[in-house]
Amino acid sequence: MPDRDPRALLSEEQAAAAQGSPEAYATVLKDRVARRPVTLNLDILEQTLAAKPWGDALREVAGPLLVNTAARPELLIFVNTIPRVPTAAAETVLVEDLGLRRGSLHAVNGGFDNAFDRLTTLRELKPRSLVRGHVTATVRVRATVALLGIRPIVLVRDIFDTIACHADDRGDEPVAPGYRFAALDPATRRRVRVLRMAAQLVDFFASWHAEQAIGRCVVRRWEDVRLDWPGFVADRLAEHDRPADRAAIAARIAALPADKHSGTVGRGETLSADDRALVRTLYLQYPSIDFRPIDPGAAAPA
Repeated sequence: MPDRDPRALLSEEQAAAAQGSPEAYATVLKDRVARRPVTLNLDILEQTLAAKPWGDALREVAGPLLVNTAARPELLIFVNTIPRVPTAAAETVLVEDLGLRRGSLHAVNGGFDNAFDRLTTLRELKPRSLVRGHVTATVRVRATVALLGIRPIVLVRDIFDTIACHADDRGDEPVAPGYRFAALDPATRRRVRVLRMAAQLVDFFASWHAEQAIGRCVVRRWEDVRLDWPGFVADRLAEHDRPADRAAIAARIAALPADKHSGTVGRGETLSADDRALVRTLYLQYPSIDFRPIDPGAAAPA
C-alpha cells in the first residue's frame, strides 16, 4: 500500500477530532493503529481527550496508546493536593479498609518538582491503588485521567498559608549546577520562595477549578475538610459501596501520628502586603476564575 501524505493524515485527524461526537475520530484512530507503521499525532489525541468528554468512547483504542490499558482500573483513588495539605491519616484508613496499595506521583527526593512524569504515572496509577499527587491539570494530566476513568479528589488550602509554610522551611533542593539559594540573605530567600510557590499554586487552583466546573473532579478546601476527616473518609468509602462507622474512623485517625502541618493555619499573616499584592497579580491571568476559596481577600471574578 503506498505511503499516504503526512499533511493529509494530519488534516484527517484534525477534522475527525473537531467533530461533535467521537465516532469519526475513533474510526480514524482504529484505522491508524491497524496500519504499520502507525502514523498518529498523539498531541491531537491528548488535546481531544482533555477538551472533550470522550474518554469512555475512545478508551478501547486510545488507552493502550497513552496509559497502557484499554480498561478502567479497578478501585483507583487519586488524591491530588497542593503542597502542605496533610492527608496521611485519612489515606491510611482508606488504604486499610479498601485493601489498596499506596502510591505517589513524586519521588521522595524530588524537592519542589511536581511535574507529571508519564513513566511514573504508568507505574503508579494501577488497579486497587490510592495515589497521591500535586500535579496541575495540564492537557496530559486531563487526558490521562479521562482515559483511566477516574475523578480526582483535589484538596486546596489558603494560598498564603501554603506559601508561608514553604517560605519558613530551611531546606531546599538544588535545581541546577551553580544553584546557591542558601547563600542569599534571609529576606531574599523568602521573597524567592514566595515567587516560586505562588505561580505554581495559582496555576494548580485555576486548572482544577475549571475541571470541577465541568464535573471532572471534586475540589475541596482543606480548611473545611480538616474539621471532619471522618466524614471525608466515610464519603470516599461510600463511593465504593463500603459501610463506614464515623465514630470508629475518628478513633482510628486520632490514634495515628499527627502530621506536622495538620494544625497549621494563619501562617499567611506573616507575608507582607507587598507579597500578597504580588501574588494577587497572578490571578489576572485567569479573569473568569474565582480565587476566593484559596484567598478570601481576592476580588470576585469579572
